[in-house]
Amino acid sequence: MMLVTDREKLRAWLEGLHARGRAVFPFLGPRAPGEMPERIFPEPGSLASIKGLLLPVEPLLEEPPSAEGPILVWGVRPCDMKGVALIDEIFRKGFEDPPYEARRSRLRFAGVLCREEAASCFCGELGVDRTDGAGMDLLVVEDGAAVFIKPLTKVGEEILSQLEAPFEAAAPPDEARIEGIIAGIREARRRQEGKGPRIPQAELVHVIRDEA
Repeated sequence: MMLVTDREKLRAWLEGLHARGRAVFPFLGPRAPGEMPERIFPEPGSLASIKGLLLPVEPLLEEPPSAEGPILVWGVRPCDMKGVALIDEIFRKGFEDPPYEARRSRLRFAGVLCREEAASCFCGELGVDRTDGAGMDLLVVEDGAAVFIKPLTKVGEEILSQLEAPFEAAAPPDEARIEGIIAGIREARRRQEGKGPRIPQAELVHVIRDEA
């Protein structure tokens, strides 16, 4: 199922969620604490680490509010979700960490695919497919003035209903076009595979475990 809205409705919805403490935006750039970012679709390489939402040792991001209920983390990239998966490997497997689980279980991830890699990106080295929505609850694709969103999990479907999202069903031709855009990004990524060194996931988990 593919849904669609326009940028103005999307921003108004996100502003409402943010005002109610139901959305956070891990974007770099100057803004006052609690202020909405100027852009809701950041360029690749312009996101802050979302590790601070899961392991808040220092205030890397605005803290999720203490109220109960899900928090939508908007604008994450496939590399962010790779990081979340690695942290989950440590804190969700093998033993229980109640504080971590309490934070993690509230987060819902709305992710954006990267059509191009920034100079600072390292997807190839980490084996990250920038067309892969693994770990995301919602996949977001821009197309001109329209914004398409595809729920990837049951939780993703539920949060759109819970948070009264202003989306409607996309027409079949539009859905086919967006799937074509995703396929094009995937093909471009495939052509880049094997052009650089790869870091084994076990080694990444070891590094994160040492830091944690």
